[in-house]
This record gives sequence, structure tokens and C-alpha cells, in this order.
Amino acid sequence: MKNRILHLTRNTIPYVKELHPIAGGVLGCLVMQQLDYWFEGHPEGYYKFLMPSDHPAYKEGDSWTEELGMSRHEFRTAFDKIGIRYKSKSDFDQSLDKFQGLFYCSYVDRRSNLTYYFRNHDLVDAALDKLLSKPAQKSAKADPTTSSNLLCNAEFTVKPESGFTGNQECGFTVKPDSGFTRNSSSSLTVNPENLPPLYRDYNTETTTTTDNSAAIDSGGCGEKLIFPKCTPEESIAIGELLVTCPVEFQQKALDEIEGARQAGVIKTNLVPFARGILTAISRGTFSVGHGSTVAAQRVKQLNHQNRINAADLPKNQEAMNKGMAFINRLAKQ
Repeated sequence: MKNRILHLTRNTIPYVKELHPIAGGVLGCLVMQQLDYWFEGHPEGYYKFLMPSDHPAYKEGDSWTEELGMSRHEFRTAFDKIGIRYKSKSDFDQSLDKFQGLFYCSYVDRRSNLTYYFRNHDLVDAALDKLLSKPAQKSAKADPTTSSNLLCNAEFTVKPESGFTGNQECGFTVKPDSGFTRNSSSSLTVNPENLPPLYRDYNTETTTTTDNSAAIDSGGCGEKLIFPKCTPEESIAIGELLVTCPVEFQQKALDEIEGARQAGVIKTNLVPFARGILTAISRGTFSVGHGSTVAAQRVKQLNHQNRINAADLPKNQEAMNKGMAFINRLAKQ
């Protein structure tokens, strides 16, 4: 992701009219600005809710309709002018041209009930660079003496590395009081590790990179509880959250967290997802999803461990003698 101009919008959303030719309308401009705002922090893709939801990963205010102040129909109509929407992850995976010539794409993961968004970096960056270069082109036509002066032209263009971040070398700078703020407490979460380019999630804190093989017996800070595969810090934090959880739901909550991790819903910090699960339990809206897979894994592993080894069975000498006699008779025939 080279051109990061649009990430400067969040709570205050100015209407950048220059985007109108490529965004397809006023609402398209606003949607494009917010899409790129989140891609600044998550260039490889992220999930985001369309509307308020009971999903454990949702946090109040963190949906497109709340953030943009438009209806879901308005958002979808605007998005369809600049992006392609896939109804499922399988449709997305089967598509050879993910973006189909558009700036963005999205798909709905039916298992996790999350919608993921991705950016066609080359196409968006090229379009934005072209828009930014227009003032320089007009200036060059007005004053022929500047046509051969590269330094003069550079004064009217934004350097790719500047990203509108107040770089003093760039002709476009942002004043501290400009109102372009970034909400660092937003619950937007991303899975940054599985590129199709792409399948990412839940908070941008320290990454927990693990396999699934030892997850069901990884242990944790509970005496009998089996915690998900995670860092010691995450295990402690999850253990503290479990204090207020009814005992009969504690292992179910832990299984749901581990199941979501194995399914690829969470690939960074597990704590925000755990907090969402426990909130759902307290509200009475929790239902087992990915956790059933982990519970089944644990039962299978226990059955395997308890499986009787034939070598450990007591030997019946009489039966062994009869068997040997039978083998000897066959050998003599």
C-alpha cells in the first residue's frame, strides 16, 4: 500500500470532492475515504461490521452505518460502485480475478459471520497518484518554463512516502488542529497473516503464531480448565476475565476462543475476542460455534490416550499354547 492519503479520516470525515470521478458520487467518496482510513493500519485486509450486531467481536460504534452515518443500503450502493462483494469465502477463493477491475472487494465468512475487506493497492494507488498529479500538469501548461524542471513539478505532487502525515518535505501538510483524528481506541480488528492475499483479524497487538496440534492440551492458569494456545500474558488476562464467568460456561468460553483461533478468525491477540465471548455470556446471548470442534478434539485425544494397548493385556498361557500348536501343525503340512 503506497498511497495513504485517505487514511487521514475517521471521526471527522471531510468530503474530498476530487474523488468524485473515481468514487461514483458523494457517498462513494465518503465510503472510499473510510475504507482507506482502515487500510492504513491493516493494508492486508480487515473485517468490519456493516451494522450493530450481537456478535461477540462487535463493539459499540464500530460498524459502517454508525461510523458513516448512512444506511446499510446506502453503504452497499456506494461500495458497489468501487468494489465487488462476494457472498461467501468460497466464492472469493474460486474467483481468479478477486477485484474484477475495481478498487476494493469483500466477502462474508459464513463460519465466523464476519465480513472482510481488501484493497486493490496497485489500482487505487495509481488512481490517487493521477488525481494528485493534475495540479502539476495544469501548472506546467500555464508556465512552459517549468516543464523541464522536475524539482518545480515535485512541489505540486505528494511523495509516496509522505502519506499526508505532515512531512515537511511534502507540499501537503496536516495541521495539528485540522480535525483529522484517528481513534486509537476503536475496536477494529484484523487477521494479518493469511493472504489470498488475505484473511486476518482481531487486534493489532503482539502476534500469536502457533499451530493447532497442541492447542487442546496447552494448559493455562486454571486448575482444571484447558486454555487456548496463547502467550503467558494472554493466558493471565483471559484467566482474570473468567473470574466473573459462571463455572459451567468457563470451559465453553475457552473452547470457543481456541476454536476461533484454529478457524483463522483470530490470529493476533486473543484477549479482545475473549472479552466479547464473556460479554455475550453475561448477556445471555452466547451460543457455541467453533468451540464444539475443540471439545470434540479433546474427547478424541482422551480416547486415544485411554485406548487399551494389546501388549499390556494379561497373557492367557493356555490360549498361547493352543495357538503355537496350531501354527506348528500348519508348518508340517
